[in-house]
Amino acid sequence: MRNARKARARRLRADLKAAAKLRRSRFQAVTSAVAPERLGTLTAAEAEAELRAQPASNRRETNPGYIPPPPVPEGWARPVQPQDAPSEPGTPQKHA
Repeated sequence: MRNARKARARRLRADLKAAAKLRRSRFQAVTSAVAPERLGTLTAAEAEAELRAQPASNRRETNPGYIPPPPVPEGWARPVQPQDAPSEPGTPQKHA
């Protein structure tokens, strides 16, 4: 069990190190003033193709044990939705 945990920790550390490298922005070198262009930038079509190439099981791996919260009971107070909020502060609201 201890060896399995150590191996998992090593894999997680390696993934974290790789992710840190990916977070750094690298830009193409230029000799004249132009807008900066990132190296290795994917187009939307390339990103979609890469995601389609991955098995569906990898995409659902983030939190397989997630259980969404139950609906809020009718008697509970709910936050005001932006479309229902008064346009000016201090304007009284009608209560349902």
